[in-house]
Amino acid sequence: MPKFRKSNCNVPVNVRSLVYCNGIKYGNDKEWQQMLQMFEREPVQVERDRLMYALSCSRDTYTLKRLMNMAVDINDTVIRLQDKSTVFSFVGGTHIGEHIIFDFFIQNWDTLYNDLKDQQTLLKRFVQASLTGKTKRRVQEIEDFLVKNKATTANLDVFKQQLEIVQTNAKWMARNYQNLVEWFKNANSRKNNE
Repeated sequence: MPKFRKSNCNVPVNVRSLVYCNGIKYGNDKEWQQMLQMFEREPVQVERDRLMYALSCSRDTYTLKRLMNMAVDINDTVIRLQDKSTVFSFVGGTHIGEHIIFDFFIQNWDTLYNDLKDQQTLLKRFVQASLTGKTKRRVQEIEDFLVKNKATTANLDVFKQQLEIVQTNAKWMARNYQNLVEWFKNANSRKNNE
């Protein structure tokens, strides 16, 4: 990324997201800060989306949490209000992000709810991006969260929907995961014996 940064060359549109993402993934905080500055200055929304996606590609959990903090801060103007939940979707879609987003959401639920309770669509998007998973443990964590926060979650159908999705995923994994592992082992073994 340093060479690219100095050259100011234009990356072709069809590979731009990939190049930006890998620049952040394999770069350091300096590249992330530069990408954030590019994001702040960019007037075209399509390009802003690419840059926002790239910011979520960091492998540093501190950096990802910093990005998510910007997204949950209703007064932060770097990320437009309508784009804040997209940050969660992007972060949750990464290998590292999927492991931290749920805990981050749980820890920040009160703030999210208080700031967004009058903006149900946006709040729903945060929930959809954050409450994902495919394990019995995650099902239990969501159920525990819903019991603990019944006063603020009971009237939001999105929680029930997300819980059902995670339950379905967990059942599918319990029923099929080992069979898939065995199938791939056998297929790989047959290929190696050819």
